Amino acid sequence: MQAEEERPRQTGDQPVFLSVAALERAGVEELQAYRQALLAEIARVDAETDAKRNRRGAAEALFKF
Repeated sequence: MQAEEERPRQTGDQPVFLSVAALERAGVEELQAYRQALLAEIARVDAETDAKRNRRGAAEALFKF
């Protein structure tokens, strides 16, 4: 088990990345949980990117002559 000071901490909206050493020390379950958190973050970024593209497309269509 990792010491409390070695565990990744969420700082506001900033993503948390593990160092190489932390990855090497992590157990299988911890790595799987970390991977799931990263995949969830990727999905969140993809959703926001799509939303912004859709809003931009709608704005361009509104002002297209």
